[in-house]
Amino acid sequence: MSKMARNKHKGIIVLVIIIVLALLIYGLIPTILNTSPSAMKDNNSYYLAGKITQDVTVNGQSAFTLNDNGKSITVLYNGTASVNSFVLVHGTYQNSLLGSYINSSSVTPWLYSIS
Repeated sequence: MSKMARNKHKGIIVLVIIIVLALLIYGLIPTILNTSPSAMKDNNSYYLAGKITQDVTVNGQSAFTLNDNGKSITVLYNGTASVNSFVLVHGTYQNSLLGSYINSSSVTPWLYSIS
């Protein structure tokens, strides 16, 4: 094998390793950032990741249930959300007489998660 062919081969291997690491990191981000609803404190900002199981949208305002590994929490969001989609939510935890919820500042669709 010539030196040029070996360098090309090494370049392809390095590229594959970089792609695999990027996909691994992308899949781990929701797991790393996720906070369990039971560990949340009122008026603090958190990240949650999970599947949207129910959604009610009125005039672009959504109230949906996020299932985070068997634990559900209500998320209020100024936008629309799709049932059965996996999302990463960032928002402020609120506890009221009606129950606890996340007042979300962002809801990002996520392709997959490694947990």
